[in-house]
Amino acid sequence: MLAIPDPFQTPVGLKSRWCTLQAAINKFSGCVKQIKHHPQKGFCPYFLLQNPGNAPKWIEYITNLQNKLASQKQKSQDTTTTIACLSEPPSHALLTTESSTRKTERPSGQKKSKNNQQRTETWQQALARSQKEMVEQTQLQNDLLSSQTKAMNSIAEDLRLMVEDSFMSKDYSHMDEQTQRYYELKKTSTFEQYGIN
Repeated sequence: MLAIPDPFQTPVGLKSRWCTLQAAINKFSGCVKQIKHHPQKGFCPYFLLQNPGNAPKWIEYITNLQNKLASQKQKSQDTTTTIACLSEPPSHALLTTESSTRKTERPSGQKKSKNNQQRTETWQQALARSQKEMVEQTQLQNDLLSSQTKAMNSIAEDLRLMVEDSFMSKDYSHMDEQTQRYYELKKTSTFEQYGIN
């Protein structure tokens, strides 16, 4: 306080005033440094090499800007222009830019492409699930069919054995000679089949 011989404020008042100013100054300088050192959003040096003139979004932006400027110029023109002049079709230059934007298709944004990808993944997962279920059902049906086939084969084998047993244990004495001979041949073929002589 020696530098200020007769201050208008007390040293405590000056210090509190300086603290108030210093906080605002520090905040401002921090914001300035953050802005200076923060890179542009979505910017990389590769973008400097590209020509944005052919990008559909850039063409659409320029067209909208030209239309906006043209409408502002029409509004700022002399108020004495007639309604017929105002309803006149736009100039040829504006028509060519509009037709060029209609020809070029604007690429989809990140959100839209992410949503499309999620929909596609969901659809593919549902398809894979249904195919897996179909494979499981087919496997179950095949197992059931094979077990039924085995059961039918065992029933057929049992029936064949029952038929063989029935004519092996049959009494042929009361039958005529031809029937006896048939059953004798049948017995012989059965014995040969099992290797019994």
